[in-house]
Amino acid sequence: MDIQKDLPHTPKEIIDAWLEPVAWRDDFGWPPTEYNAWHYELGDNPSLAYLASLRWTKQEMALSPDMIIRHDMDRVRDLFQAHVVGVSFSPSISKPEYHDQFRQHIDHLSAHGAFIHPVILEEVDAGLHILDGYYRLCAYFYLGGYLQVENTEIRSAKVDPQQQVWLGKQAS
Repeated sequence: MDIQKDLPHTPKEIIDAWLEPVAWRDDFGWPPTEYNAWHYELGDNPSLAYLASLRWTKQEMALSPDMIIRHDMDRVRDLFQAHVVGVSFSPSISKPEYHDQFRQHIDHLSAHGAFIHPVILEEVDAGLHILDGYYRLCAYFYLGGYLQVENTEIRSAKVDPQQQVWLGKQAS
């Protein structure tokens, strides 16, 4: 599997942080096709050709929930309900290891004010599609005051509104 060869315009940081770990999962594999689980990550365009057409920039951005496409923001809210409110309608996101992952992002953002590593977003007509970083964004939106509920175990903290992100755009 040589993802960098297949996606020469994709930065190594994106491959290392997102594509390679996902590609090694049993239900995904490489390359993305309509027949494997990549549609969970890529939405309507689960193909190598589509991924290859994205051009990436690393930039600082002040993120808000209204910038995120509705489907993805619904998933962030589901994570919030599961890991902050303590109510979940999906057993798959309520696993203890996922709560630990969420807490790791809360702790890092609280201590440093910034993501552990940049979220990976795609610019689409409706807004920003989250490719990688749902838990980081849930923690960011909670600590930033966008998702409000008092949880005595998770104290609010000051986070920098400007966060580093990778932004993918369709090549023209």
